[in-house]
Amino acid sequence: MLVLSFICTINLKVCSQTNDSSNVMADWFPEMPIFPGGPDSLWCFLESNFTFDILNADQKMISYFITFFVDSSGIASDYRFTSTFPRDVINDHADSLKRGEILRVLALMPKWEPAKQYDKRFRQVLIAIKTPYTEFRCKKKNNNNH
Repeated sequence: MLVLSFICTINLKVCSQTNDSSNVMADWFPEMPIFPGGPDSLWCFLESNFTFDILNADQKMISYFITFFVDSSGIASDYRFTSTFPRDVINDHADSLKRGEILRVLALMPKWEPAKQYDKRFRQVLIAIKTPYTEFRCKKKNNNNH
C-alpha cells in the first residue's frame, strides 16, 4: 500500500478504487506497477523531458486522460487519449501540439515493474496530465528552473 499511496499524486495517478476517479481510473490489482525509482523518479522523468513551451502554449486549463498498458516485461505501450476535462476541448493546433508532446514523453519511459494478478503480469493504467503544467512534483531537483 506504500507504493500505491506514493504513486497517487496530483496530475498523474495510478490509484485504487477508493481514490478520486476524476484523475485516474485503473483496473484493480493486488500489486501496482512501479516506475523505476518510485513516484518521485516518475515525476522527475516527466518534468525533465517535457517541453514546457508546448504544454504551456496557452492558458486553457485542460486535463488530458491517457491510457497505456504495462506488459509482462514492464514495457509501457498503446498510449491513447481517452478523454479531457473539460470534455468540450476543441482539437486545435495548440491542443494537437500538447497531445503530441505528452505522447512523445510517455513513449520515452523506461521499463516499469509490472503489476501482478493471479501470477500474470499485465496492467492498463490511466493517467491525467494537466496543462498549463505548473504544479511541479519532482523533489530531487530545484523546480524553479522550469
